[in-house]
Amino acid sequence: MSKLTNKQRLIKNVNALREDNIYIISKREEGQQKIFKCPKCNKDFDLSNSQEYGAAVEMFEKRDGMCVGCYYKLTGKLLY
Repeated sequence: MSKLTNKQRLIKNVNALREDNIYIISKREEGQQKIFKCPKCNKDFDLSNSQEYGAAVEMFEKRDGMCVGCYYKLTGKLLY
């Protein structure tokens, strides 16, 4: 998986603490992975225009690279 920049890590942490609906956008930066492939269904997920790249990358890492659907089928847990 792609490593996050310090700025993206900071934005991800700040957004996690928000209690309102106002979030800081964290876009993909030059050289970072933009296509993530689920190892179970082989579907490609393009994160090049993701509004919260840091959180999206973290979720793929927490699901062992799987998409939400495949992770749910395997574990019975929804992890967004």
